[in-house]
Amino acid sequence: MKGRRRDIELKVRRGGMELNGPRWCVGAVGVRVLVLVAAAGLLWGGCSGARAADDKNRGLPDYREEVEILVGTPASSHSLMAGVFNPAAWGAAGSNGFFVSLMDRATLCGDAKDWKFILTDRQMAFAMQRFQMIGTDGNWEHQDEYTIGFFGGNPRRTRGISYSWSNGAKALRERHRRITTGSVSRWNQLSLGWATTFDVEVKDYSMQADIGVYPCGPRLALFADAAYRYQEEFEDITTGYGVELRPLECLFLAGKLRDDGNYSVRLELALQSKFRASGRMHMNADNDHLATTYTIGSVGSSWARGVR
Repeated sequence: MKGRRRDIELKVRRGGMELNGPRWCVGAVGVRVLVLVAAAGLLWGGCSGARAADDKNRGLPDYREEVEILVGTPASSHSLMAGVFNPAAWGAAGSNGFFVSLMDRATLCGDAKDWKFILTDRQMAFAMQRFQMIGTDGNWEHQDEYTIGFFGGNPRRTRGISYSWSNGAKALRERHRRITTGSVSRWNQLSLGWATTFDVEVKDYSMQADIGVYPCGPRLALFADAAYRYQEEFEDITTGYGVELRPLECLFLAGKLRDDGNYSVRLELALQSKFRASGRMHMNADNDHLATTYTIGSVGSSWARGVR
């Protein structure tokens, strides 16, 4: 029995956990099971009597459009914003942190801007986003969205679940309440991620998967992602791919191209070892400027050390 106990404690330490002992392991598994059961119950309650989604009542976010803020993919990104698309990415960061962004759209007039704010702990995160949209009356209005997420694992293999809801002007197209589950796995030269988002108000869901390859460690990253939505055909799956370069310890350059020709570029500076500031420009296929995003935030301890 002593030998088995030592083996279990050794495995826990190797997994990156701070607490030792088989009791904690069983308890952690039990908590995760309860969280997943509760989420499944909420999902079933919301969807059991829900009508099927169509183009008029679809309220899930457009992953292809909104993920452009990363100029990357959720599993390969070192930004805490990645957790909004895949909550497991928050756990992969390996530590608590914050993220703030401000998006200046070319189509917006005045001081109205999209912004995002995220706070993370070692096991949970909270995100708030404000979107500027054109309402049904033709005027610009804003909508606020909130996300709370829970995650577990270690910087190399994590699982996560989040719940999102929103409010805003009635003239805006509604963003439905939703549950997102996901997984992220990272090795020295490879990262894999997947996430599924379920609409709890209508029968609708979307799926996303991405991959990152690091042939030269943290100096070079190649990444790609794909997204599928309920009732779409195989040829409707959207894709994107890009590259991130780190020519200097304090400098990151990245670009991402979508299958529709739209693209984004990012210039990012490392401030000390854990904080980064960036400017990101988003363009359409005709090279028209769509928006510019400015961000500042912290990166996880695993990314600060260059661990993939």
